[in-house]
Amino acid sequence: MNIIIKAPTELGIGDYEMAFAMLPEQVTVEASASFQTYNVIDIGEIKIPRGEKLVGFSWDGTLPGEALRYRKELIKAHYWMPPATMMGCWSMWRNNGTKLRLMITGTTINHDVYLSNYTVKNRGYGGSVDYSIEFIVAKDMAVYTVDEENQRATTTRPKEAVPATYTVAPGDSLWSICERFYSDGSKCMDLYAKNWEVIDKANKGNMRSWSEWSTDSSDDPYDMYNIHSGTVLTML
Repeated sequence: MNIIIKAPTELGIGDYEMAFAMLPEQVTVEASASFQTYNVIDIGEIKIPRGEKLVGFSWDGTLPGEALRYRKELIKAHYWMPPATMMGCWSMWRNNGTKLRLMITGTTINHDVYLSNYTVKNRGYGGSVDYSIEFIVAKDMAVYTVDEENQRATTTRPKEAVPATYTVAPGDSLWSICERFYSDGSKCMDLYAKNWEVIDKANKGNMRSWSEWSTDSSDDPYDMYNIHSGTVLTML
């Protein structure tokens, strides 16, 4: 059994997949007004009763740190990713409202979701992190009043032609750049993947160390997606 999150990528680089090297003991499924908890270690298939309307999924778990990276008896080592990298993605997905695909193999859980919330706590051993994470089932629906619809129609700007490159200006973010040129801010992760080398180079010296961000509960951890004025991004 595996827990896999797929993030949509539409700039020609394929889906981004994140799997969990260490499975949680339980997954909680909220269906209609009730909660059902399943032990994913002991059972195979998770079945949702017919007629139940899915609302969300949540669980508590551990992201194994560097000290456990090769402990195959404890984790699925081939799925291991640095906790900071995983939490950086979580932060971006949550803040940008990215639609994700949540799959738990061997079960009927295979749904479009949004990451609604997560919390982390440094375990203090080998860089491992305890976390809680919550997803809500994605629903594409927007309701406008007549006035709001008229306002939205008059303020919608035509999409600009996508340039071959773009130089980051003050106040830009990956989200705002994708909104401007692709009419879809959620493509910001695709844009990051296309330009991660130049973004990482510009970020050198600006990233906090593990000890700095892991003890600061007021900030989103390890925001590696910051961009800086003057950075030249490849757009096509």
